[in-house]
Amino acid sequence: MVRSPKVLVLALILILAVCVIGQPSVSFAQGESWCWDCYSGPSCSGEGCCPDYPVWCYDPGCSLDTDPCCHNDNSNELTCCNISCGPCGNCSNGVCSALSGPVTNCVSAAYFTGGSASASPSVVCVSNSVTFTASPPTPVPGTLQIITTADTCSLSTNYTTDSITGTDSSWSLSGGASGPGSSLTTNLPPGVYIWTCTVTATNAICGVVSTNLICTGTVVAIETYTEAATPANTDRTTIGVGERVNLSPFPTPTGTITWTTTGYGTFSPPVGPTTWFTAPYRASTEVITASFPGGSCSIPFTVIEPSGTHMQYQDGSYKHTQGYPDIGMLTRIYVGPDNVNFYNIVWKEEPSYCVATGIYLPFNNVPHDRYPTGVAMTTIVTPGLGTLVTEGDQIYSGRQAGAPPPVAPGTEDFSIPDDFRVGFGDWKDYTFPPVNQHVQCDAAGALTASKAGAIINGNVTDTTSWPW
Repeated sequence: MVRSPKVLVLALILILAVCVIGQPSVSFAQGESWCWDCYSGPSCSGEGCCPDYPVWCYDPGCSLDTDPCCHNDNSNELTCCNISCGPCGNCSNGVCSALSGPVTNCVSAAYFTGGSASASPSVVCVSNSVTFTASPPTPVPGTLQIITTADTCSLSTNYTTDSITGTDSSWSLSGGASGPGSSLTTNLPPGVYIWTCTVTATNAICGVVSTNLICTGTVVAIETYTEAATPANTDRTTIGVGERVNLSPFPTPTGTITWTTTGYGTFSPPVGPTTWFTAPYRASTEVITASFPGGSCSIPFTVIEPSGTHMQYQDGSYKHTQGYPDIGMLTRIYVGPDNVNFYNIVWKEEPSYCVATGIYLPFNNVPHDRYPTGVAMTTIVTPGLGTLVTEGDQIYSGRQAGAPPPVAPGTEDFSIPDDFRVGFGDWKDYTFPPVNQHVQCDAAGALTASKAGAIINGNVTDTTSWPW
């Protein structure tokens, strides 16, 4: 039978209409195709079975527009199941089941409250100990989230606190020292020190947290140097009467610094980060203190007086008249001891009278020629001798008038007290052991003159020499 083309077209339109009317609404992108076989069940395969979207062949009654589980293969069933079960369930072959146990998560870390560190004292004088101490903070445990599920895969969430399983402390000090614990007592050289105490707390779930407690301690020393450059150890704490010393604390503390002493020395200025201390005019022990906010620091000084006069022969100063028993010399004068500087004193000799014998008897009871008002000092200290006096001394036996006397033994002796004062203060009389000035002639005409360690030898027959 021959069908007309019109009949065939109508039949095809009828079939398509049935397909469209009998199937659920499915959305496709432009140009995609679908066919009836796609909805004949899970056995669908091959051409015409929507090869680009085979997973649509799971359920002819579902629509991807409304049901994301409208799939046919296991991988997409698994995706579908996870979407339905949410984060709490396990998915196997498209079936949700409850988790095997609760899931615990740390949702906020542990932390510390309180705690502090301090240095005691905060400012300490060198050679004294300082104690660094930390008052430990209180650890606050972290927060835990506990997720549980029922068989129907319903989510249940609870919150609780973690547990602290242990705490520990350790410290470190600027400069490199470190150790365990939360305190340190030590002696340190001058400086500013930063002490850090690290406290850790271990949580059962949320792990380890830590915090640092920090404080600062200052160790102060009083630095000193003498105004005089000699003796060489200008940082000495034994000084002469009237000697000046510069003082300053290091490191310099903050705030006002006030200077005091237990003795009679003076400060210029008495307040400030540095000062000049002038030793008193008499021997003493001076404990000098620098006071400042947070503490004080002290240093002792020993102030000493002159202990003796020393002299040194000046080369080329031998004085003599040939044939006579006269003898003389020039000397440099030093005031000892040599471990301090007496540049601020005035030195003088007290009156003395000659005790003469033999050939020198004509000079018996002659007064000693001296410096009645005193002599100033230099700033030069010579080891083994002391501080140099600005003027020298003349030692001379004197010479008899007339013709030279016959050679005969004899002596001259002066016992000479020495005094000192500081500046224009009071004289301190007879401080030194008396200095003996001695002249001698023996029967052979040998001559000697000596005083305070200086000595010159000659003879009556020596050529005349009058250099001064």
